[in-house]
Amino acid sequence: MKETLRHKEAFEYYYSLGPTRSIPQVARQYSVSVAAVKKWSRAFNWQERIEQRDIENARRAAKRVTPTPAKAVFGEKYYLGRMVKMKMRIDEIRFVEEFYPWDKWDNETVNAYRLAVGNLPPILVNSNKLLIDGYHRIIAHRLEGLEEIDAELVDVPDEQVFIEAVRANAAHGKQLSPSEKKNVARKLFEGGMAPEEIQKLLSVKERTFRDWTQDLRQKQGEERKQKILELYLACHTQEEIAEVVGVARSTVTEFISNVKNGGLVDFDITPDSLQLYNLWQFSAPDSRYGLDYPGRIPGQIVENVLYYYREPFDLVVDPMGGRGDDN
Repeated sequence: MKETLRHKEAFEYYYSLGPTRSIPQVARQYSVSVAAVKKWSRAFNWQERIEQRDIENARRAAKRVTPTPAKAVFGEKYYLGRMVKMKMRIDEIRFVEEFYPWDKWDNETVNAYRLAVGNLPPILVNSNKLLIDGYHRIIAHRLEGLEEIDAELVDVPDEQVFIEAVRANAAHGKQLSPSEKKNVARKLFEGGMAPEEIQKLLSVKERTFRDWTQDLRQKQGEERKQKILELYLACHTQEEIAEVVGVARSTVTEFISNVKNGGLVDFDITPDSLQLYNLWQFSAPDSRYGLDYPGRIPGQIVENVLYYYREPFDLVVDPMGGRGDDN
């Protein structure tokens, strides 16, 4: 029997099923009988080819996973000064899913590591036994029934584990897919990392990064504008606003000017004490307005008067000097 393209595709599908592969699965996929698939398997030596491919994959995996030394990956900042290697019990290692940059673990990589389990480099953990790098290696060890694994200790704070896990992955091992890189980029951006650092860490172009984070950057811009307006209405100086928001004073000046000229952002100026009828009633003066003294006028009266008869940024003059009610 001559092996055709259909036979080759059937074998590739069979191999892709991993350890749970079976002849009936292939038969269902290709709408043929189980007997026919068994015949293909014998005629084209499927089992021998699987064993040979697993060996080749194991060799490639061992070469691919050989890491850059921890000192080179993390630098002096997080390196303990010498390579600290040890045997660690696998059940003592802490795996936190939110620090894991992949969407899911890769079955083919794990199977390849199982075949090379005695030749794999140490995993990386921090002083609190949080896993930084080596999750596929841990799974491979577990599936082989091993209780201990070689580990290398690096002095990385818990809050930096996710970033360093991504950095270590970039140096070796199974690389992140484009969708996984996108998720990582968004997470790091929301965490406050500078765009330039993210692009360098993930080896992506600026345009790609901007496409991935377009909605986040738009949301961030709107929140910044809202904060500037709130601080301005609370009588902060433009210098103070710029420092709090983290932008140049010229940016604050330009935004406020645009708002005053009719480019009002969408924000709610309706007072909490809004009165809808001719008779205004308040249970007590609002503690935010004025000083506590006998005969105090509720600040809510001023609040409602300003809401109904003035527009934002209108000039309001208090001829009495005031006690703070209309500040």
